[in-house]
Amino acid sequence: MTSRPRPEAGSQPEPARVAASSAGMKKLLLATDLSEASSSATEQAFDLAARLGATLLVVSVIDPGSLLLPGGRFRARVDQVRESREKQAQALVERGRRQGIDVSFLVWTGDPGDHEFTVVLNSSG
Repeated sequence: MTSRPRPEAGSQPEPARVAASSAGMKKLLLATDLSEASSSATEQAFDLAARLGATLLVVSVIDPGSLLLPGGRFRARVDQVRESREKQAQALVERGRRQGIDVSFLVWTGDPGDHEFTVVLNSSG
């Protein structure tokens, strides 16, 4: 067994190494909240999908608990958040078309961990 040097804290894997080890990959899953903070992951997913000729599934789960204010009132309605995310995701589908990448999306409501795990199981065929 050989040991590999550990990456420095805060470093990210080199996309070329990821692609080289994933040559047979046909579907990629991008789990995202579609915020500005997740834009780097989105860019990497598009780059990887293009290089591998893979389809890209964008999944965004709305956690109603994250919309609660102290006292139990909602800072935003779930339907408003859903509409906003669907518009953002549709823009990613259109971007994919322009770049020759097959992109689809799912926007769900609930516990993000539960839904994202389900998508991985159901999309792995």
